[in-house]
Amino acid sequence: MPKPTAYRYELPEDIGNVKDLVDIWSTEVLGTQVQVVRSGGETNLHAHNGVDSMWFVLAGTAAFYDEDNKKYVLNKHEMIVLPSGTKYWFESLAEEPLEVMHITGRDPRVTPTRTDVTPLPERVGRIPHRQVEKLEPIDS
Repeated sequence: MPKPTAYRYELPEDIGNVKDLVDIWSTEVLGTQVQVVRSGGETNLHAHNGVDSMWFVLAGTAAFYDEDNKKYVLNKHEMIVLPSGTKYWFESLAEEPLEVMHITGRDPRVTPTRTDVTPLPERVGRIPHRQVEKLEPIDS
């Protein structure tokens, strides 16, 4: 019988290059991570095929852009939904690190792929992955 699992996320003290990924939890169909992006950090125009995404801002300010360069500014507790195949890129707009939770839904019948439309900025570099702390239930 499946059981719930609880986790604790904390902002990494030593953010990697421009972006850090904190892996929360994933299965064949659902994935959750937090991306931490320094001020001025950005991605490139790209799309994820076979993956629906929801981005939820925990802290900071993000600007998401579509393939027509339409800008969507998201502040704390605001979100954007990107269906599979949507071309987009985003950047951090605030001085404080952008913390954005990325929740993905995958079709297990489709092999997910990433299509880069423009090159990844050189300053992004390697993105370290981190794990969150698993919490144990408390007897009541």
